[in-house]
Amino acid sequence: NVTIHQLHHPGGRNTISKIQQKPEINDRVVSQEIAELVKTIPENQGILVFTFKTRADDQKNYIKTIQKDLQGRGIDTKATVRVTNSNGYVVDKPRFVFLTWGQETAHSCFSYCSNVIFAGVLIKPMLDLAATEIGENDNLFYDVNPSESSISELAHVLYQGLSRGSSRIISNGVACHSNIYLIYHNSDIRPYLNEVLPGVNWKTWQPIYMNP
Repeated sequence: NVTIHQLHHPGGRNTISKIQQKPEINDRVVSQEIAELVKTIPENQGILVFTFKTRADDQKNYIKTIQKDLQGRGIDTKATVRVTNSNGYVVDKPRFVFLTWGQETAHSCFSYCSNVIFAGVLIKPMLDLAATEIGENDNLFYDVNPSESSISELAHVLYQGLSRGSSRIISNGVACHSNIYLIYHNSDIRPYLNEVLPGVNWKTWQPIYMNP
């Protein structure tokens, strides 16, 4: 029931920042791709968007930029969807939820969102990963595999992020229906996610504005 749609384009912070910090809306192609994607999603489905935290030296706020660009494309980012809560009551919930990296393990209240969009991926510095791995093994001479550490860490944060949505709900051993949209250039992530998401479907997210 879980499908990952991958747009093969670099999705690290440096790349996404260069795109999203541009002054003209038509040049912010990440926002444009998300807008086109949102138009294909039924209006009664919740959408969870992950992006980067805004730093002091950033020229634009990542979340506000995406929201503004979606609104500029005629999308109501304040819309709501009707869902049935755990008590059986029908309630209105925000259709759009925006989270930043660091919150991928912090919330469990957005399981009504059957669509998760990763507007960029969190690729942690290799030195930080190596230091953590060496510390966990309590061995200063521990042999760190840079590629393995980087990809497995990326798989971990992506798995945690997509699990904020409806796939976190398990029925008869099977995850609920969920569409995941991922901007990341390489297929090296697939074996790692396949291991924790057995039976997951992979499809290509065909871009309109970005060059794959």
